[in-house]
Amino acid sequence: MSTLNDVELRRIVRLLKKIAEMAEQTSLTGALSGGAIDALERYNLILTNLENKGIDLGGMFPPLPANASFDRVGVAANLLAAYLKEEEEERSLGAPNIVIGNLGSVSDLEKLKDLGKMIEENFPEWMRRKPAETGNTPTDKTEADTVKVEEQSIPMPDFTRSNA
Repeated sequence: MSTLNDVELRRIVRLLKKIAEMAEQTSLTGALSGGAIDALERYNLILTNLENKGIDLGGMFPPLPANASFDRVGVAANLLAAYLKEEEEERSLGAPNIVIGNLGSVSDLEKLKDLGKMIEENFPEWMRRKPAETGNTPTDKTEADTVKVEEQSIPMPDFTRSNA
């Protein structure tokens, strides 16, 4: 469907949802009604941007006219966000992005081809080693390193007596 990267797509969806949210708030409260023109321009710019990036919206999202109400902009923005959200979800169902250290591609994974076998062969030996052999010696704990917890009784009020 697109040449948008995932970050651009998420930003556009978030912006469209914000336009829809603002339109709804304006419809309910009347506040920010002067922002309708800006929201309309932004919505139409998003459509132009998507078209320039080769995104086919199937003719379902024409640009809105200059006299469109904020309500109409909000509905259109919400619908377009839902349409693009579907694209975002489809992308996330694709191949997982696996990152291991600084290995960035499938060809780099060749370097790890025998890692499992090496671990399987050496694990029993590693477990038999004493800490002194590995250079990882535990430090002796001092009294300052430990926290002493003393029991304290907390006086509780007596609710059985009436205060008459």
